[in-house]
Amino acid sequence: MTEHSSRPFSRQCARFARLASLALLLNLAQTAAASELSRQQITALLAEAQQDVSAMRLSSPPANNALVKLFEVRDSAPDNAEALALEIRVGERYAALAASRLAQDKVDLAVDFLVTAAALAPNNATVVKLTAQLEAKAPGKLAAQRQARVQELVAGGHYNLKRDRLTRPRERNALYRFVQALQLDPQSAAAKAGLRAVADRLLELAANPNASADNIADWRQTAQMIEKRYLHSSSTASVAAMAQTAAPAADDKPAQPSPPAASEPSPTAAVQAEQQPEPEAQSATAEPASAETSADEETAQQERQAQQEAAQALDEWIGMSVTLADDDIKAGRLIAPAQGNALARTRAVLRAAPDDARARSLAQRLVGALTLAALKEGLEPEMGLALLAQAASLLPGDARIGKAQGEVLQRQAQQRAQRAAAKQAARQAAKQAAESQFAPQPEAVAAAPAPSANAKEWVEPVTGMAFALAPKGCYQMGSAEGEADEKPLHKACLDAFWIGKFEVTQAQWMRVMGSSANPSKNAADPNRPVENISWHDTQEFIQKLNELSHANFRLPTEAEWEYACRSGGGDETWSGGADVQAAGWSKDVVGDGDGPYPVGRKQPNGLGLFDMSGNVYEWVADRYERDYYSRAPTQNPRNDSKNSPYQSLRSGSWRNEAVEVRCANRDWIKPNYFLDLIGFRLVRPAS
Repeated sequence: MTEHSSRPFSRQCARFARLASLALLLNLAQTAAASELSRQQITALLAEAQQDVSAMRLSSPPANNALVKLFEVRDSAPDNAEALALEIRVGERYAALAASRLAQDKVDLAVDFLVTAAALAPNNATVVKLTAQLEAKAPGKLAAQRQARVQELVAGGHYNLKRDRLTRPRERNALYRFVQALQLDPQSAAAKAGLRAVADRLLELAANPNASADNIADWRQTAQMIEKRYLHSSSTASVAAMAQTAAPAADDKPAQPSPPAASEPSPTAAVQAEQQPEPEAQSATAEPASAETSADEETAQQERQAQQEAAQALDEWIGMSVTLADDDIKAGRLIAPAQGNALARTRAVLRAAPDDARARSLAQRLVGALTLAALKEGLEPEMGLALLAQAASLLPGDARIGKAQGEVLQRQAQQRAQRAAAKQAARQAAKQAAESQFAPQPEAVAAAPAPSANAKEWVEPVTGMAFALAPKGCYQMGSAEGEADEKPLHKACLDAFWIGKFEVTQAQWMRVMGSSANPSKNAADPNRPVENISWHDTQEFIQKLNELSHANFRLPTEAEWEYACRSGGGDETWSGGADVQAAGWSKDVVGDGDGPYPVGRKQPNGLGLFDMSGNVYEWVADRYERDYYSRAPTQNPRNDSKNSPYQSLRSGSWRNEAVEVRCANRDWIKPNYFLDLIGFRLVRPAS
């Protein structure tokens, strides 16, 4: 394949670059440059990605999620071990989502999640198992969805490539789209061709003499990285050579051709020269002109062929996208989930081909569905207006939208006044309760009497926290069916201990730390668990409580927490048994509710403990290490390793899927981080 055939638009792009103004080059520098990240920037991105994973911001919102930040890190540091581990963890999260959806018989969603999981963690046991299950349940569906996703990503990559959004802005650029497609299908010729086009365009930009030295270096470096990392060329030296010759330095002079060596013509050559007629003056330049014309014609033919192939690919993509969007409309996936919905597909089709009849017809169908959804009985008016706003963005001025909007506004007017009054009354009541209930910080009290030998429950007098006894015992810790860090199953034996029946509430926190010290983001009810706290915050609370009560409270170890969650080490998936609906707070149970929720509203487990599956994550005493179970001691295990910068979390939260609020599920984050999803409960030794 010639250089022209591998980059059919190179001649046009080079001409454009030669004629571009300095202002345009500065703009291209902002949108195309991909400089190496500093060590501090990589550390900051990894920290943000860790928080995103804990908060389930895996691939959304756009430009601010775990995957896009990990892509930026891997772009500069492809072998970064922390980034690789986080990518696998994201894949495991998607595998868990797929398993949850498959258990609910939501095959389409399960397939969508599994496609992503398989790209990020192909060797994960859950991924392998689910792949086999889905193939048996819906043969060929997984491969078809993977191919459809690849085609969408490639189309998005070309859309950005045409607009010179090569490596910026974050996530919405050609390089990111093509790499995503290649990750889903490492053999995708279309993705590799797209990456080749990005690399060629970067080299063309670097060939412009008006570009700055820094931008030229960035463009060359990125082009070489694409060749080496993603195209796996057998000769990366060729690209390096192209990069070196793409833009000569300002002080470089073009090499002058060497004069031919003087020599006597042979007799035969002399006779032949005499027999040839005298050429006309123009004949000296006729052959080079003919060669240049031939090259131009070849390039033009290649460009026409490429345009025809692009048009055919676009037509196929539109047909596929319309079919998928119609399936989404039938299934009620109008604006969610983020991984695939009718609105996103329709907008993509309209953006790519606004005059296509299929696209306009699809928009009509979606507007009809959005209008009906906005008028659904029981739907909040604000949500209805949001749906109608999305419909208006597709077909402004559509009569159906205006009529529905009038009905929704009327419904909204009837609710607004009474809702505002109710909110004001609730705020006032909460304020009065806080002012009256939470006096200044309490004085130290006498040491609380030790619970009697036969007691099963005990109340701490300073805060009123209720505790339940977890008896001495052994159990099988971990899960053979869970994620990699839950394996292997191993024996753990524990001494008896007292553990809080509930997560520490905001009221209890303020009794110890002061009435103005509530850090919680959702502070509407003092009986909700305290949240938005770091591990270090819990240590400060424990120290003050121990001073006030003369007791020895601490956080539970991972082994103690899981033992208590399983009602004393029983074979329980969720706290109390196999029914997450009865005992747990998770996204499967509450949807997009306004958590966390007041403690003690679900059923207790066998030890009388509440809310150990969901509501808020709970800090525990152990440092987190992925492989700790393989070397954990049997008696009272606790990981105090100084080799790990992470602290363990248990329970999951109301924003997590059911599979992530299992008793065996483990999570982790740095101890100085705080989120509105994280709280804690306390333990005290029984002797």
